[in-house]
Amino acid sequence: MQVQTLKLDDVEYLTPAESHHLAEALCSMPKLTDLTLDMNLSDMFYSTLKASSSPLQGCFPQIKKGNFRFNGLTYDLDSFRHALKRLAKALQEASPPCTQSRVPQDDPEIPEKQAK
Repeated sequence: MQVQTLKLDDVEYLTPAESHHLAEALCSMPKLTDLTLDMNLSDMFYSTLKASSSPLQGCFPQIKKGNFRFNGLTYDLDSFRHALKRLAKALQEASPPCTQSRVPQDDPEIPEKQAK
């Protein structure tokens, strides 16, 4: 089954790990042409999605074909990445400073980086 349309709404809060996994899952949908996110998402989600949508990553191939809608608007790759950047920045500015530190050992779902 290939997902072409995806609408996510009414999700209260995603952990950083859930945000990361959701962004990766969206990137793994090559036939996705219509994405609606009507929910509160973190700046981490938008940053991860923006990084995943870089031309080198090969995500969102429908954007390259001019066949992609995000929250009801049609986007090419550059405008989509710019919209994600604006959303992440707006969320960073609107969010109160975090008083808790979250590091990988605090959340078993966030993979730790391996030392080289």
